[in-house]
Amino acid sequence: MSDTTRFSFFPNPAEGETVYSWLSRFHLMSGNRSFRTNTLPMLGVVEGRPANEFPSYLSALAVASNTPLEKIITNMTPYRYHATFLSEPIRLHLWESLVLGQTDSLQSSLGMVANRMTPGKFLYCCRHCMKEDIDNHGFPFWHLEHQLKGVVVCGRHHEHLHPVSRLKKTTILPEPVEEELSTAMEERFATLIHDEQSSSRDFISKKQSMIAYKARMADLGLLTEAGRVRMRQLKKLVNSHIAGIPIGFREFDFVRQQVDKSRYPECLFYLPHVNHHPLKHMVLIECLFENWSDFLNEVRSDKTNIIPSHNDIRLIKPQAILSGTARGRLKAGESLRSVSHSEGLSVTTLKILAQQVGITVDCRPSKIFQHIERAIQQQLVLGEKTMDVALRFNVSVGAVEQILRKHPELVELRKCIWFYQNQRQYRQAILHHIVGNPETTRKLIRESVGASFMWLYKHDKAWLHEHLPAPKPYRK
Repeated sequence: MSDTTRFSFFPNPAEGETVYSWLSRFHLMSGNRSFRTNTLPMLGVVEGRPANEFPSYLSALAVASNTPLEKIITNMTPYRYHATFLSEPIRLHLWESLVLGQTDSLQSSLGMVANRMTPGKFLYCCRHCMKEDIDNHGFPFWHLEHQLKGVVVCGRHHEHLHPVSRLKKTTILPEPVEEELSTAMEERFATLIHDEQSSSRDFISKKQSMIAYKARMADLGLLTEAGRVRMRQLKKLVNSHIAGIPIGFREFDFVRQQVDKSRYPECLFYLPHVNHHPLKHMVLIECLFENWSDFLNEVRSDKTNIIPSHNDIRLIKPQAILSGTARGRLKAGESLRSVSHSEGLSVTTLKILAQQVGITVDCRPSKIFQHIERAIQQQLVLGEKTMDVALRFNVSVGAVEQILRKHPELVELRKCIWFYQNQRQYRQAILHHIVGNPETTRKLIRESVGASFMWLYKHDKAWLHEHLPAPKPYRK
């Protein structure tokens, strides 16, 4: 295909649609007899499976559809899911491979083969999403978030995803088949991975992620005073979380085997130079953090000192590192966690420095008594953030999160509370703008209160369409 070739028409991609789904819809609308002998050759595809996770025809498709290649790669492939924790050279290699169409060896170079977490034989769909897509768009399509490794349920409709076999040279559409209801832990993983894939952010270096992991593990008592990982306790924590995923999902079964064989999570800490599948990071993040935003906040806290190793502890010079402001705040009883954020130190390092200059900081009770636990639970029921609860009761965030994990039903309740809080806030923003601007249009609303518009478009579309001004007639 020449650089100037364009298809006579091409449908607009739906939000969250995969490349293969988009191309399949074009084929069904084009009237071409055969996907294999008519449509695919137009993109230069002779071999390979068009439904691959990283197809080789993206550049040709960008030219043919007159769509920016960058938009296709970032919005319609799992590039961001895999690129988040990759080193910069490997991330650039991934991008160049997608641009040039040289994707044959990507699974090996990204560590997917070594991790035994290749995409597999199936595409996945949700019957409820399919119905909504037909109602809203007039057609069903494959959702990118449903194809990400580690997502086994639809987080919005609380049901397992239905597998449909990938076909080598044929278009296939989602199937409206009923599946089993999901569990709370399955939905937590689905939400976490969706947030990681869709969030707007800089990429995370291995050093940044390791600092964040160790800082949170220090809060949870999973590090020794020498900064070493208490691996036995960490493995128990990992097992307790993936136990919420039923047996039979290949990727999570593999993680269980790796835990039993003492290969995970050891590999993340002892083999930092290796490319680990994003799911291995996702499992650890789910265990240590409340959600993806909580993890990002830890990463962005500008901690520059990794938890010290055994040989580093005696080399720390408190006079040179611990500022006078930090000493005053600690003496005033401020929490280690809040001071560590502003000082750019891990909690464990800050505690060591404080003890060396004679400041008593271990003032939190080692045991949370039953009446305190009940009071904390009441605040969690009201939807209070774990950080706010921890500060109010002078306990660690990890202790509050442990109480939250004792009551998994609270997780869903808190999600509902936050959902309705956001819904009320964004509805009010839209209504306030309309009342203050009687002549406003849909375009102006989207530009002025874009965050509210997009949230409601995604989660409360019926209400949004009901209250938006009528669209202006099209002028020829």
